[in-house]
Parts: sequence; structure tokens; C-alpha cells
Amino acid sequence: ASHRLDQVVARLGSLDILVQSVGRSLRKPVLAIEDAEWHDLVATNLDATFFACRAAARQMVKQGRGRIVNIASQLATVAMPDRSIYAITKAGVAHMAKAFAVELGPLGVAVNAIGPTFVSTPLTTDMFTDPAFIEENLPRIPAGRFGTPDDVLGTVRFLLSPAADLITPNQFELAFLAGGPVEDLEDAEAAEAGYEDWKADGFMTRRWEDLRSRLGLDD
Repeated sequence: ASHRLDQVVARLGSLDILVQSVGRSLRKPVLAIEDAEWHDLVATNLDATFFACRAAARQMVKQGRGRIVNIASQLATVAMPDRSIYAITKAGVAHMAKAFAVELGPLGVAVNAIGPTFVSTPLTTDMFTDPAFIEENLPRIPAGRFGTPDDVLGTVRFLLSPAADLITPNQFELAFLAGGPVEDLEDAEAAEAGYEDWKADGFMTRRWEDLRSRLGLDD
């Protein structure tokens, strides 16, 4: 991480922002998790985030300014069966923002985290095409739809803007998954109908491709 960040500074002259979206998941009962599986996900989700944050923060402190935004998860604050390691590591990412912010805020470096709900990406295709998953989780999301990368990007942009100068530390939870089902049947049916329209329109695929293009990820 330090070497790559040094390259950025050498090329651009400074390091003003760091946005990290690092994450792998493992769906498995907690008692069945092997030691190697634990260490692998902790290294990916938590260690990598910490080391990159530390490297970036060292440069930002030298400059007297900088902003760091890490992508955590709604599972940083709630638990779901068979997602224990992911939830634990993302809780660490969320609290990491607070720990860094307390020390770095007075030095001009703001650190925050974002906790999205389920977001449509190529890595979540299996969930978003599973009728049982949709039926269980969609009615719990007040917005009536799952998330897209653009939903996350909008919050990132806000946290990097002057409008967020006094916001630190925090975890922004996007379309938070409620703890229980929607009691109003009409609301649940409307949410499911909205999702079907959204899916049929190719919304997820087009949004993802557009975002990749704008960020230059297709090069």
C-alpha cells in the first residue's frame, strides 16, 4: 500500500482522498468456519483496509489535510446467519473510522465509513437472482429496492465535499435493513413490484456498467 501511495504522490504532488471498498464474504455457520478461512477474510477485509488507511493517513498528516472514506456494511451493526466473519470484519472497518478520526481529526484528516445495504454488483448476482432472498429481504428496506453502486457513490461524494467538513467520525448506513418484516402488506407488495420493474428494466446492469465507465474501470 505504501509503495502505491508513494507513486500517487510522486505523480500528483499530494494525496487528498482515499476511498476503499474492500470485501469478501463467506456464507458458513460460525461453528463450521476453519482457521484458514477466518485468517483469509480478516486479512482481506480488515488488515488491508487498516494498512492502506495508515499509509494514506501518514501522507495526509504531512500535508495537513485529507479525507478517507471506507466502505463497511450494514452488517457492521446487525447480524445475519452464516455471515459471521464478514459482519465481524466490517464492524472493525466501521470502528476503525472512529479510531482514526479521533486521532487524525485535529491534524486535518477526516475519516468516515459507509454502511450500505445489499448492493448490486457482479459479486452479488447470485443473491439478487434468488427469489427466496428477495422475498425475505426486500420488504425490509424502506426505499423498496436494493442498492446500486451509484447509491454508495453519492454518499462518498458528499463525504469528500466541503458540505461534510464537520462530519466525522461516523458510519453512514444506506437503505438500512430493518430488524423485522414490513407489517403493512401493501407496502411489502409495492416494494416487491418496484423491484420487479427495476430488474426487468436492466437497471442493475446498466448502472454498474455506467459507473465502471465513469470511473475508468473498463480500461
